[in-house]
Amino acid sequence: MKAIGLKRLTVRLLSHNKKWEESFNFESKKLQSLFAHIEHIGSTAIQSIVAKPIIDIDVGLFSMSESRKYIKPLKNLGYELRPSSSSKNHLFFVKGKENKRTHYLHLIKYKGKIWNNDIFFRNYLNKYNKSAKSYEKLKIKLGKKFINDRTQYTKEKKEFIKKIIRKRIK
Repeated sequence: MKAIGLKRLTVRLLSHNKKWEESFNFESKKLQSLFAHIEHIGSTAIQSIVAKPIIDIDVGLFSMSESRKYIKPLKNLGYELRPSSSSKNHLFFVKGKENKRTHYLHLIKYKGKIWNNDIFFRNYLNKYNKSAKSYEKLKIKLGKKFINDRTQYTKEKKEFIKKIIRKRIK
C-alpha cells in the first residue's frame, strides 16, 4: 500500500487515508490467530487529522508474564522486537524495513494503564473535533521543525497527550 510506510526516524504527515483502516483490518485478521484483544491506535486511527503513515496496533494480554512467548510467532508475521524500546510492561515491535516502516505493534496488559490511555486518547479525539484539530495543528508545527528527528517530535507531543489523558481521570 503506497499510503503506508515511512523511513525510520523521519516525520512525514499525510491527510487521513481510508487505506490505514484497511491495513489495520488486514493485520488484525492475521493477529487474531494469536490474540483476542487488538486495537487500532495512534493518529492513523483518528479520522479527522493528519498522521505519519505508520499503523499503530495495541495488543492486549491478560498478563505480561506470557508476553515473551509471542516473540517468535510475531516474527513469523513480519514483526521484529525492539528491545531498546521495550520494558517489562510493554514489548514494542516494528514491521517493515528501515526505509519503510509500516506498522508498530505494542504488546501490553489488556485494560492496563497503557491500554486504557491509548484507547481513551483515540476515542476522545475522534469524538471532540476541536481537540483533534488542536492536536493536528501541533503535529504539523512539530513535523516541520523535526522532519528528521522523530524522537524529538514524539517528545514534544507528550504534554498535549498527557493533558487529554488527564480528562479520563477527572
